[in-house]
Amino acid sequence: MSVEAQTVQILANWVRDTQNGLAAYIQYYIDQKNTDALSKIKDIYSEIRQIFGV
Repeated sequence: MSVEAQTVQILANWVRDTQNGLAAYIQYYIDQKNTDALSKIKDIYSEIRQIFGV
């Protein structure tokens, strides 16, 4: 497995982790109503969707 594939696999695992991963961080910022962080997350989400063409 290439370094790129390994890194993306680690990212995918972190995204799915509801206790210590991205999902948990996003939920925290939603719960805190942190609009600055949520705005940045929204922008990153838009960039990721553009990469995949969706």
